[in-house]
Amino acid sequence: GTIPTELFRLTKLEKLHLSTNGAITGTIPSEIGELRYLKELMLSRLTLHGTIPSTIGRLRSVENVELYGNLINGTLPSELSRCTNLKRLDAFNNQITGSIPEALSSVKTLQILHLKKNKLTGTLPPQLGYLQFLSWVDVSVNAITGQIPEEWGNLKALKDLRLGDNRIYTPIPHALCNHPKVNGGRTREHGCDAILCRYGFHDPTGFSF
Repeated sequence: GTIPTELFRLTKLEKLHLSTNGAITGTIPSEIGELRYLKELMLSRLTLHGTIPSTIGRLRSVENVELYGNLINGTLPSELSRCTNLKRLDAFNNQITGSIPEALSSVKTLQILHLKKNKLTGTLPPQLGYLQFLSWVDVSVNAITGQIPEEWGNLKALKDLRLGDNRIYTPIPHALCNHPKVNGGRTREHGCDAILCRYGFHDPTGFSF
């Protein structure tokens, strides 16, 4: 069945965990925006389709949004920028199209951005380079183009950066190549090769060593 609309009458609800329930189908109801006190939205490994409703931007208290392993399509709504307490956005292995919204740079609390295995295009937004708590970014296995913005060298908290299987090309910002913590500290030994494969090379990890 679908997500019961009766749930959205529980306006004081703080956690909605329905992940791995294969019996749930349908779409994410627009009424999700009624759950103003929600801190955790976990709807992963279901068979949800359709788009992420723009009303998700009403979830000003939400910290964790997990939607991975569904059939969700359409673009990431720019209204996510209104989720000003969001720490984790995990929507990998869907069919999401369009580009990564520049508006996500307004979410100053964002720590994890996991969008692997979608159908994303466009370029990496430079503005994300100013998110001081962003530590984990995986946008591999998409169709993202262009270069890694110089601004991403400002990501001092960054520990994991996965960009492989896209159409991203060098040069790579020197600040990332010299970052001592990125990708298990491999940059200390391998420099830029620990960030992204050079043009004409391929490795499933996205690295080139």
